[in-house]
Amino acid sequence: MAQFQFRLAAVLRLREVEVRVEREKLNQLLAERARLERSLASVAEERLEAHAFVRRREGAESADLRALSAFLLGSNARAAALRGSIERLEETIAGQRARVLRADRNERLLVKLKEKKLAEWRIEAERELETLAQESWLAAHRQGSRPH
Repeated sequence: MAQFQFRLAAVLRLREVEVRVEREKLNQLLAERARLERSLASVAEERLEAHAFVRRREGAESADLRALSAFLLGSNARAAALRGSIERLEETIAGQRARVLRADRNERLLVKLKEKKLAEWRIEAERELETLAQESWLAAHRQGSRPH
């Protein structure tokens, strides 16, 4: 009997590549979100350091307080922009997760189909082997029982 060949092997390979590509895209988005979250934490840390600097400084003048106020306004704007970017990125991540799940499901369906076809092929191969063994046994016994 011929070796097992899955008719959809090329499609399965394509699905495997698709899963890897979609997962890599998701990983890139997650890395970008982590970068934005680190930036947001950095802005918060800078705000705390600026407050502490002005409090520690003796004889802080109104110019120092105005500079702190301007810095805080700017950092609030940066923080708001970062939070907005994170929210938009979360939506993109949710969509990418759905694409990863869909690609994974498509791949699993083909893998299960391949396993089913392989099992069917094995059963058929075993039947053929059994038939061949029976025919060989019968042929050997027919020749052995003939008078010479």
